[in-house]
Amino acid sequence: MEDPKKGWKRLLDRDELAQLAARINDAGEGFTYPIERSKPQGNRGRKLESLTDSLERARQVAADTGIDTTGTRLNNLRPHDLRRTLGSWQAATGASLAIIGKSLGHRSVASTQIYAHLSIEPVRDSVQRATDAMFAHGGGALPGATVTDTGEARTKKKTA
Repeated sequence: MEDPKKGWKRLLDRDELAQLAARINDAGEGFTYPIERSKPQGNRGRKLESLTDSLERARQVAADTGIDTTGTRLNNLRPHDLRRTLGSWQAATGASLAIIGKSLGHRSVASTQIYAHLSIEPVRDSVQRATDAMFAHGGGALPGATVTDTGEARTKKKTA
């Protein structure tokens, strides 16, 4: 995508158009898009209306017929919100920081570190699996042992 901002706008426009078309059709108005436009004589092929024109037409039909358009457009969504949400969900579902960084296109591990604090569960699960494997390999010294959250490790300085 050459200009990501325009790409996201088109994605949001397409979503709004699809939602408006569904509401218009549900109201029995029969809305289809894109429609064919007439072309100047001598031009071959078809010319379809643009996404922008289809969206404007859908908005006009909805307004003319009194169809509620509330919620058809995500106004406060930014592409970065989606990136952060993806990274957060990846962390919460146990993806490694290397995988998260790769999927978000981070060039530096430091950029991905923000996701390290989001969920202790994958860490706890990993520790549990590792200790189970260790105990199984060592003869099962502590069968049924579970990992307990003891909070952050603290070291105290001895005073003389």
